[in-house]
Amino acid sequence: MICVPSGILLLGSLLMTDSPNSLVTRGKRDAARKSLRRLRGVDDVDAELEDLVRAAASAGVVNTRAAWRLLASERKYWPSVIVAFMGVTFNWWSGNAAATFCLCLLDRFKRRTLLFWSAALQASAQAVAAALFAVYLVDAPDAVVPAGAGKGILGMIIIYELAFMAGQNTTVTAIMGAAAAAAL
Repeated sequence: MICVPSGILLLGSLLMTDSPNSLVTRGKRDAARKSLRRLRGVDDVDAELEDLVRAAASAGVVNTRAAWRLLASERKYWPSVIVAFMGVTFNWWSGNAAATFCLCLLDRFKRRTLLFWSAALQASAQAVAAALFAVYLVDAPDAVVPAGAGKGILGMIIIYELAFMAGQNTTVTAIMGAAAAAAL
């Protein structure tokens, strides 16, 4: 039972497609056009594709100070900014702040690949930890876990958490950011 959530994500990752933005960032313009056509259900996606190409090209030349000033000065942006800050704050409180460092992985690798391998790692870590628990933590009141097994369980928990941060949480954080940006 412990591997069911990771198993569902593992299977779901096989159905996940690359985002058009990710494809453009990796130089796959034709694949991005095809993805946009499938997502939008129309053939004329050239304007949106060109917008993605311009955004990818100018990503490194954004004036951060001017962007913050704009967000703070115009009231119409405040709800999106509040939701984005709440999401990041709750993410930090959950102990998964390291996910923000993994966001760059989404543009370098396919989202599906990243989610697939993180879910596979999570399921494996859960299965090994469950096996160690089953072997060493029987229902006896005086059961003692040997030091090696305890370190193994702790290692599996750490591997699970790192895989979560690199895959699931990174993907969710990116989707939250994209949703907040779309609201602007």
